[in-house]
Amino acid sequence: MENNFQLLDNIQVDTQNTSYDYDSVMHYERTAFSKNGSATIEALQANVKIGQRLYLSATDIQEVQRYYNCTASGTTLPSTTTTITPTTSK
Repeated sequence: MENNFQLLDNIQVDTQNTSYDYDSVMHYERTAFSKNGSATIEALQANVKIGQRLYLSATDIQEVQRYYNCTASGTTLPSTTTTITPTTSK
């Protein structure tokens, strides 16, 4: 687990030429791995919330697009509709 908190320099991390992303889906929350609820990670930038796990950030998407050389613009998957037909048993 300690390896998750090592400080790495820019040569060791491939950020796809993007700035640090506090809003990344990959970012640990403030109290990750804490045994007593205290902060284990502190943001260098004041008043920043870290550790959301609900959506990819704009930078997450940009990094994936650059990594895979994807030039498609932001499109979303079509919504799907499921119809359930009740069955009757005799």
